[in-house]
Amino acid sequence: MIGAYVLGGLPEDQRTGLLAHMDGCPGCRADAAELGKVARALETVDPERPAAEAPPPHLYRAVFSRIEAEGLHAVRSRRRIRVAGLVAAAALLIVVAALTFRSGGEVIDFASVPRGVVASAVLDETSAGMEVHLEVEGLEPGTYGVWMEGYGGDRLPAGTFEVADAGVVEGDFLAGWRRDECRALGVTRLGGEDVLVQELPHVSG
Repeated sequence: MIGAYVLGGLPEDQRTGLLAHMDGCPGCRADAAELGKVARALETVDPERPAAEAPPPHLYRAVFSRIEAEGLHAVRSRRRIRVAGLVAAAALLIVVAALTFRSGGEVIDFASVPRGVVASAVLDETSAGMEVHLEVEGLEPGTYGVWMEGYGGDRLPAGTFEVADAGVVEGDFLAGWRRDECRALGVTRLGGEDVLVQELPHVSG
């Protein structure tokens, strides 16, 4: 329903219920804030000048796989508005992916994630090292560390973040290595085990 809400297409009775829900749900408030930014950005898009580059195919698969999973839990009586909201949200997510891809960042799609977790990352090489923009949803509450792994097996910490609930966590992290020194990207729960690990495509120095 959030996708339809930020696009102004949610019926008044559903809008009232959603706003009441968001008052007590920080995860949904965060989703609405993020999608709202994209909805506002869409107002500046010229439909007569499509992007020269499309997002990678795996981003479409990730978005619509999530839609399918969400649909399994939809309440039958609200299926129509639920589907409308999911489609609107999917369209916004794809626009975000397209803008990120065109910005020059390297999009990382985590191939294996814990049940109920959705995660993505964008890597940018800067003069200070590898900047990691991470978005993750569904992690259990706790403290997590982001790291890059080198070809020798050493791990270089890039920063930590806190999860208070199952909502979306978004942050920027920095590891002081060049991209060609990095073999993998991962997230570990401090005092626990790895929760996200993704090998990176090899690049030459």
